[in-house]
Amino acid sequence: MRTQAALATLRGHSDAISCLALDGNFLFSASEGGDVRLWDLHSFGALSTLRAHDGPVSGMLIVPDSGWLVTCGSTDHCVRVWDYGAGNELKTWNHTDSFRCIALKRSISHIVAGTEEHNLVSFPLSEVSDKIRARKEAAEEEAREAERAAQKAAQLAAVVADKRAAAERGAPADAGAVVASAMLRKT
Repeated sequence: MRTQAALATLRGHSDAISCLALDGNFLFSASEGGDVRLWDLHSFGALSTLRAHDGPVSGMLIVPDSGWLVTCGSTDHCVRVWDYGAGNELKTWNHTDSFRCIALKRSISHIVAGTEEHNLVSFPLSEVSDKIRARKEAAEEEAREAERAAQKAAQLAAVVADKRAAAERGAPADAGAVVASAMLRKT
């Protein structure tokens, strides 16, 4: 039997590695302790660690169209979707069964999970997309509201500056500035 030297040994987990997933040149390794490590396969360096589950990570995959990382835990009874680049959890599905494995059904964009209790459970990824879209719309509305408030403050500052300048010149207050000031207070 012929042996080969290892190209690299990636160290960092303190518990047994339970599953692996690949996304281009990124390797994900999950452990019995619940963490997921992200590795760069060019440099063989560790990039980040996610605390994915309270117990063993029993399944893991990458959703190709979005790049989301999906993990399942056997003892915490949940499937989680991650934006691994940002380190953010996007969605958690809880269930009464203990998950053992997951797969992606691309044609309907569902995560299918197998359980210790002999069941298959399907979770729609559209829930994740809808949640992200709602967050984005809320952030955009907040930005628009902040812009409106900034415009109102700038208008008010201009009115106050005009009043001060008029007062310094000893001129009577401009009726238009008084009306504009009153209108700004109402909005």
